[in-house]
Amino acid sequence: KSKGFVAGLGAGTMEAIFVTTPQETIKVKLIHDQFLSEKPRFKGFFHGVATIVREEGLAQCYRGLAPTILKVSTAQATRFGIFNAIPFEYRKSPGGAALSGAFAGGISVIIFQWIDVVKSRMQGLEAHKYRNSIDCFFKIINKEGVAGLYKGVAPRLTRVCCEVAITMSLYGEVVKFLNSIWITD
Repeated sequence: KSKGFVAGLGAGTMEAIFVTTPQETIKVKLIHDQFLSEKPRFKGFFHGVATIVREEGLAQCYRGLAPTILKVSTAQATRFGIFNAIPFEYRKSPGGAALSGAFAGGISVIIFQWIDVVKSRMQGLEAHKYRNSIDCFFKIINKEGVAGLYKGVAPRLTRVCCEVAITMSLYGEVVKFLNSIWITD
């Protein structure tokens, strides 16, 4: 059962470094530009990416890397750990795997939403207000209270439950298929 937790931790770390951090940083900056700026600068996705990289450098796409690694690796570890802790008879069918995955995803959101909020603030256009992720965390608590760390939890909970339900139900089916070709266990 700990293999799922460790595998999720490793996969989440790699995902955070190579995919999530640069993608999320650019996404947050594009959203802030469109909705928080009086006059948006970016004319679309590709123009926004090119402008951000040209003006700030590629390294700035990794702003918020530490909280992103913390968020993604621990969330994936928690999801796989909880999923594997659920008795196999409840998750052996695609429907059971989907429900078990949704449950695991929901728990991970409740536990780690605060990290996502800090990460998003560190990646936004107003990231300059914070010295680092710890400063950001304490400024949120001081100005908005603990509830500020759970902003956006409902839509994220919905998305992650659906996402992990699909992932876990497909994971089981892919493993079955691969086992028919060669043994993966």
